[in-house]
Amino acid sequence: MQGRVGIWVDHRDAFVLRPFADEQRVTVVHSHAETQSRRASDAESGPFEPLQQQSDDVRQRKYTSELNQYYDRVIEQIGDPDSLLIFGPGEAKLELQGRLDKHRFSRVDVRVETADRMTEAQMLEYVRRE
Repeated sequence: MQGRVGIWVDHRDAFVLRPFADEQRVTVVHSHAETQSRRASDAESGPFEPLQQQSDDVRQRKYTSELNQYYDRVIEQIGDPDSLLIFGPGEAKLELQGRLDKHRFSRVDVRVETADRMTEAQMLEYVRRE
């Protein structure tokens, strides 16, 4: 067991924080998920041609798949914590918690809280304090 681990997460970045280790560690994971993906062949302007555009459900499935891969990469960085604090501004923290439930983290004490954008030092202090 590694003590408490904190994760600040949104749909673009996740910061995995270990403030209680001998040396404080912060690992950053980037999502690279795009809500509006563009193809190189997409026209900049001109008449709308429905057959050139992907349907909304195809784009949404692709985006969800990219986010799930992102959450799995974040989970790989967690290790074996005693407790886990997930915080961030939007829905990503709840989506990550749902993804954790599908993995082996049912025995770990997981807390989820809402927090705004912070610097790395503020994030480390937040995890230490909570």
